[in-house]
Amino acid sequence: MLLNYDALNIALASFAGIAAVQVGAGLFYQKFKNKSLFFKVNLSDLVAIIIDSIVFQYVAFQGINFEVTGGQILIKFIN
Repeated sequence: MLLNYDALNIALASFAGIAAVQVGAGLFYQKFKNKSLFFKVNLSDLVAIIIDSIVFQYVAFQGINFEVTGGQILIKFIN
């Protein structure tokens, strides 16, 4: 078996998260294109982390647990 259909919602959630991150972080970066590189890169990364955490969890599990999402955002940004 080449495909695991039981993991389809996780694969779709990953795709949706990545697509949303590309759009969201790109728009943020362009809006602040006149700011310093440090500001643009770090804040667009934070925006990307927030978008990914929310979109992935919502698509994969049809809901958002704000404690889990907050923890994901914190860990991803610190790392």
